[in-house]
Amino acid sequence: MRRILVADDDREMRESLSALLVSAGWEVYEASDGMEAVRAVEEQPPHALLVDLRMPGKGGQEVLEEVRFLEPDLPVIVLTGHGNIELAVTAVKSGAYDFLTKPPDPDHLLLVLERAVERRTLEREVEQNRRRQDDLFTMIGGQAPLMQEFLSRLERVAATESTVLLAGETGTGKELAARAIWKSGSRSRHPFVVVNCATLSDTLLESDLFGHEKGAFTGATSAKAGRLEEADGGTLFLDEVGELPLPIQAKLLRVLEYGELQRVGSTHTRHTDVRVIAASNRDLEQEMAEGGFRPDLYHRLGVVTLHLPPLRERMEDLPLLVDHHLKRLCAELGRTEPELTEAVWERMREYDWPGNVREVRNILERALVLSPEGTVGADDIPSSAPVTDSGDPTGVPVGTPLTEAVDTYKRWMVQRSLDACGGNQTRAAQLLGMHRSSLNRLMKELDLR
Repeated sequence: MRRILVADDDREMRESLSALLVSAGWEVYEASDGMEAVRAVEEQPPHALLVDLRMPGKGGQEVLEEVRFLEPDLPVIVLTGHGNIELAVTAVKSGAYDFLTKPPDPDHLLLVLERAVERRTLEREVEQNRRRQDDLFTMIGGQAPLMQEFLSRLERVAATESTVLLAGETGTGKELAARAIWKSGSRSRHPFVVVNCATLSDTLLESDLFGHEKGAFTGATSAKAGRLEEADGGTLFLDEVGELPLPIQAKLLRVLEYGELQRVGSTHTRHTDVRVIAASNRDLEQEMAEGGFRPDLYHRLGVVTLHLPPLRERMEDLPLLVDHHLKRLCAELGRTEPELTEAVWERMREYDWPGNVREVRNILERALVLSPEGTVGADDIPSSAPVTDSGDPTGVPVGTPLTEAVDTYKRWMVQRSLDACGGNQTRAAQLLGMHRSSLNRLMKELDLR
């Protein structure tokens, strides 16, 4: 459900707006002043913010400025009295989506909110597509022998109907490889359905995969087809397949062998025709030895196993990747493309690159933002000195915006925990003191896939 924060010091106005929004299907929470509004956005970002321009203490303009720092793409609609139109226009120039005079017309308010959320969704989709293209380039555009060998095998596999197991470290591009197989194969006109096996509880994961009947469990108010049925005729991508519980592994094996499944709460056998591509950053052979993964399912999934090389094993591609991302970033930031000195290249060659190929873009973007126009120096590239518990593990230079520095530290800590646990998200989540699904959401936010 879409969430909206209504910030107004007028209690009657807040209650009136909240009642209207709830009736229109929004989940509403309120703030009675500017400080409370900023705190609410920080703790639980909404899909839209409706804020009064005139409030005692921290007014709407100040709230707008702080919220744009916390959530740059959050749609903010400013409410103002007829005597403050000029201030409202100033707020729009500062980044507000629109302004409405009080009391707003209900139908117009709902229309403005719908358009604001639609635009935010569209902008995010455009950004995701752009990043996907960037990632696709970094995966398939390399000339390193290991990458060429991988792509050659991928091309041959795409022409078959075999199940495929993609193995590789976090961030090496397993989902992108799966999409490439799908697009190049005979099922490209049919659905490509993604299931992340690490994001749901066992019960919800079983329902998500196999579907359920009405009344199968609390909250099952109607029958629902699962992902396996949705993918009929197409391809199902099982990300983090090593997280599948053993009972679900047994049910999945039957689908792979006979194309048969039963929804949760049903005895009726249904049929589905899907090609399964699975991925894992864990050592599934070790999981088998420890009893956490079925050998028969492992061999059925791994009819063909493709290993994606991490960036540090394909360093021949670094100049190509740097050139690609540098051109894109300079265009996006409106910067003159700098000429990289040999000292910069040496620093990058010495950097302890992780598996995540997007780290190239991350490092270049930070260097461009912090350096003077048209220049990037060796000091703008993080040091690859060995990480120690007593030092700064991130290599973040002084002057880095706090939010970026925090994300860098989070990325380092999560990656370190995953490496310590051999890629096992459940164990890493325990080390970090968080739920597995929370860790998975954090990994998506930090581009650790």
